[in-house]
Amino acid sequence: MDTLWKRKCPICGKEITYQSLAALKHAIVKNSSCIKCSSKMSANHCANLSALLEDSNEAFYWIGFLLADGSFNDNRIRLTLSIKDKEHVLKFAKFINYEGSYQESPIRFGLACKNIDIVTQIRNKFDIKDNKTYNPPETILKFDNDLVYSLLAGFIDGDGNIQHPSHRQDFFLRIKNHASWLHILKEFGTLISEKECVKINSSGYAELNVTNSINLQNLKTKILSLNIPIMHRKWDIIDLNFVSKYTKATLLKEEVIELYKSGHRNKEIAEICNTSDANVCRILKKYKNGN
Repeated sequence: MDTLWKRKCPICGKEITYQSLAALKHAIVKNSSCIKCSSKMSANHCANLSALLEDSNEAFYWIGFLLADGSFNDNRIRLTLSIKDKEHVLKFAKFINYEGSYQESPIRFGLACKNIDIVTQIRNKFDIKDNKTYNPPETILKFDNDLVYSLLAGFIDGDGNIQHPSHRQDFFLRIKNHASWLHILKEFGTLISEKECVKINSSGYAELNVTNSINLQNLKTKILSLNIPIMHRKWDIIDLNFVSKYTKATLLKEEVIELYKSGHRNKEIAEICNTSDANVCRILKKYKNGN
């Protein structure tokens, strides 16, 4: 009968069996652990995923981005983007001190790292379920205000669409997800607009649409104050100096009414506001009728 040599794993205490005395002596010299612990240690050394558990704006930004465009399967975090966003993957790698290899092709660039303990804690903290595409968290509003805005910014960068309408200078934000994400998009909507901006569209998807320039400018101003690594190719579309026709009309209306209350005649108001007498009359008529 073959002789088996044994020793305990220095980490978990599990008994390890060796087929030869030489193998046992080598393990003692190297102070090697069992296969399970060695695998865990190897994964842990690939990156510092515990950075994602911090209550910091950047940590929450990356959680939002991973919720939208990442994967948490098999206690492994994966992030793979179009090659044009390679630098964004490298920013994430820097945040988690990633030391592993990258998956690169002519069109895609990404990374993956595993840590059973930390990924489990991340999933518990943010209620990240299996197959998150169809199983969103219960809520994202349980965290502090700035952290939630940081998470929103990451989600927009991962899954949002900021564009100009055709041949126009204004801009809109759209996020479209599986219908199960309706409640989360509604929570996001409350951070951006006072009006309801989320619905189930004709294709059965949950969709957030914000077209009000002022709301989006206010959102960008808030996001910029958080010092997080946003995708500037998206956010630069929102011009903080842009004034929409609707905003101009609202400001003109307010100015006309204030001048009217101050006793100015219609013609004087038109000259001061650089508009027509007829426009002043229309504004004041609606004002007097309670509109």
